[in-house]
Amino acid sequence: MSPASWSERASVLARSGLGQQRIVEHLGEPPQTGPLANHITGAWRLSSVLGFSPATLLERCAESARDIERLNREREGALAGPRLATRIILALPIGALGLTALLGLNPLAGLVNGLFGWLLLVLGGLLLWCGRRWMVRLVNTASRGDPAPGFAAEVLAALLDSGIAL
Repeated sequence: MSPASWSERASVLARSGLGQQRIVEHLGEPPQTGPLANHITGAWRLSSVLGFSPATLLERCAESARDIERLNREREGALAGPRLATRIILALPIGALGLTALLGLNPLAGLVNGLFGWLLLVLGGLLLWCGRRWMVRLVNTASRGDPAPGFAAEVLAALLDSGIAL
């Protein structure tokens, strides 16, 4: 069960008047995998320590978790294009060599028989390597974002809505 669906179901049970122990009996423990699950588990424990019904907090957690899961899916979808483009660009030189060989030409002879050919071969390989490293770095930087942006602020807002004083 995803953290969002667990929070949503737990909030419904909490609204109906069930205590935390009964909710755990019905649904099991909060999800334990991923940073989002860690935040929900922390909010769950915080509500029991502070002694108030977790319904409002869990509703806000479920809403935030759904939004965060959607954003993470959109980010992965947006990064699929650059990943595919990198693979295609890496395959182009090999494909070009194969096509010229099918046409009966021998491009390797021109590249390895003279100094200028070797220079072009080394420069092309270096540019290909640099381009790949650059794209990998861009994709890794974009995918390293906060896995649960704004979740802590949402929990704090729910606590304040519940009447907890700072």
